[in-house]
Amino acid sequence: MKKYIIGFILGALIFGSVGVLASTILARDISYKNTNVEDALDDLYAKAPKKICELKSGTANTVSAKYECDPGDGVKRNFIVLAVDNNKVKLIMEHNITEGSGTTTMTWMDAMKYFRTGAGASTKSAWTNVVDVDLPMAQDIANAVGNTGWNMEDKNYDGSFYFDKNGSSYGQTQVANASNLSNFRWLYNYTRECSEYGCDSATSLGSTEAYGYWTRDTVAQQKDSTGYAWLVSRHGRLNYTDVSLDTNLGVRPVIIVLKSNLYEAE
Repeated sequence: MKKYIIGFILGALIFGSVGVLASTILARDISYKNTNVEDALDDLYAKAPKKICELKSGTANTVSAKYECDPGDGVKRNFIVLAVDNNKVKLIMEHNITEGSGTTTMTWMDAMKYFRTGAGASTKSAWTNVVDVDLPMAQDIANAVGNTGWNMEDKNYDGSFYFDKNGSSYGQTQVANASNLSNFRWLYNYTRECSEYGCDSATSLGSTEAYGYWTRDTVAQQKDSTGYAWLVSRHGRLNYTDVSLDTNLGVRPVIIVLKSNLYEAE
């Protein structure tokens, strides 16, 4: 007969090694089919949030914090917090997932299909620990560098900007360079020959790799008949280009996870 656990505190006394799984478990949250305590614990373990991303640097749950994550395929990769939205966190991979592959660059259309029907479809299906996988959003990039007054829906292609401010404003003047590293180099490290533009020199890649990566967003206010999409370039810039051109841009995935999936090592 189906029974419900109505609200209790599970301490470290059960089986000596369980630890605290939850401070309070409500009836609607958990159930089990028999009265065996071991079965009940198995049920609790199955429903407990998975700790899949360990903090490696920065402040937990804040933009630019670096985590080492296992998205679900057993391979640990570095991801960096791009945005925090209530109980969910968006983390952008430190490298392009297309880096070192047979297809390091592609058109925007192919990038948009990459995780659906392209080469990344099998990767997405294997990343079972995450809520979703997608390309980054242009608005999230702008917000992450502090340019929160930039609204994607209002911008045409002359709304591109460098991540580092020139004085008090964002604009068309590049500030970062090889001797003045960008404050936001984590967004474009591991791109082709980026050291000249303020990335970490050890992450500056060779001539076979991509100059940057696509976002999922087109330029909303088109000034002509050409279709454009936003991209992150090796210059430390949110820029744009023609969606149909192979402009040496790759795919850098963003995963969405629950805050409860993130943890700090003890």
